[in-house]
Amino acid sequence: MAATEIERLQTENKLYATLLALAGSTEVSPFLEGALELIVALSGADRAYIELVDTTETGLTDEPTWWLAKGFANDEIRLVRDTISTGIIAQALATGQPVRTDDATADPRFAARGSVQAKSIGAVLCCPVIGDEGEVRGVVYLQGAAPFTEEVNATLSVFAEQLAPLAAHTVARHRLSRAADATAPYRAKLEGSEALAGTSLALAGVLKTVTVVAPLDMHLLITGPTGTGKTALARLVASNGRRANGPFVELNCASLPDELFESEMFGAKAGAHSSATRDLQGKVAAAERGTLFLDEVGELTPRAQAKLLQFLQDLTYYPLGGTQPVKADVRIIAATNVPMNELRDEARFRQDLLHRLGVMPIELPALAARRADIVPMARALCERACRRHGFEALRLSGGAENALYCDPWPGNVRELSNVVERAVVMAQSEGRDVVETRDLHPQREEGAPSYHEAMRKFQRGLVMNALSATDGNVAAAAQRLDVSRAYLYRLIQTFGLRRA
Repeated sequence: MAATEIERLQTENKLYATLLALAGSTEVSPFLEGALELIVALSGADRAYIELVDTTETGLTDEPTWWLAKGFANDEIRLVRDTISTGIIAQALATGQPVRTDDATADPRFAARGSVQAKSIGAVLCCPVIGDEGEVRGVVYLQGAAPFTEEVNATLSVFAEQLAPLAAHTVARHRLSRAADATAPYRAKLEGSEALAGTSLALAGVLKTVTVVAPLDMHLLITGPTGTGKTALARLVASNGRRANGPFVELNCASLPDELFESEMFGAKAGAHSSATRDLQGKVAAAERGTLFLDEVGELTPRAQAKLLQFLQDLTYYPLGGTQPVKADVRIIAATNVPMNELRDEARFRQDLLHRLGVMPIELPALAARRADIVPMARALCERACRRHGFEALRLSGGAENALYCDPWPGNVRELSNVVERAVVMAQSEGRDVVETRDLHPQREEGAPSYHEAMRKFQRGLVMNALSATDGNVAAAAQRLDVSRAYLYRLIQTFGLRRA
């Protein structure tokens, strides 16, 4: 890696660390003030303006946005605020793309605007703050007497990119500190719901469904990406149903060869196959009067699917090699990380079996879709790790919580749990009672890319491949990547890509 590239990455890491330290409060204004001071110092701008929009998981709220200006006289601040909907800032907000001009008074895009000429606005850099899903969360505006350098332009781009998740976290913490826990009404009706930590509207919807289906003795299908906590959700359903005092038996369908499914599921009589030297009890019998959890049910072969469907029709089965039917008293809860409709449409999963299992399916969203749950979950995992290892209670620092909130967590709860447990052990080994940001990821070899650097490299490759496959058509590439066009334009600018 070239020295200049290493220096750039080190600068970006320092910038990110500074923003992390600023975002430790539940108040938005101090965070904005610190962020604005930082970008003014880095850019040398004469005037600056920053704004954040409060959003919820369902869209924009009616609450006012947070904004702060520096270097403007009072009447000039009023002018900036009054012309947000029609000026340079409006263009950045509307297009989701940065705006740059060396002299706004001579730029044909802006010269005709009265406010530009009246205030002799010269060099401007204006960059929208774009969220994970391509939504505009705010804007950063810099104004100077002399044109801004390419280095400043790149710095502002990185600043806005790093600001987006931290701003979202700060706003979310601000909102949650003033609002009731959305999951509280449903947790009051459920035993053991602390196993699914979080306060988001998305999790509240899941728990609401659990309160409805848990008391019903019906089969159930849980969907969601790998590592989201589907097993914990299945246990929660079972422990709040009529079979709460019965056994909870798990069977991972992904690890079963086709020829062993019947034996594992229904048991086998002695001599039925080479391993059956005596009568073998199956999982269905082991779960009698309780719950049988079939994990990764989407991995079952067509033959195994047919056997499962036949069993679900009347809960009667034959042990392998047996001649007498056995009536089961068991509830089936199945789970999969594969989109079942996709499997069905590709004829890889029987539609009649899907109907049997999915009368009232429950989808457990990925952590990236319910970021409000990340910090409460991390705190619970930290407490759990301390108890398991016999440590004195440790807490997460504000910087560590912000870093956890901002990570994409492709491995979901499972990955988060591993990272938090490792961080707890590292903090304890140094005799500290606080888990810091540096504890979250192991030390890297000198010159090796950080997690965020690796993610940026991976994202850049995805964007390049999508643009190449669509001959530079941004709309088609955005559809291919399942992101908005505004967000894709932002990525193209961030990574310095050129379309053919």
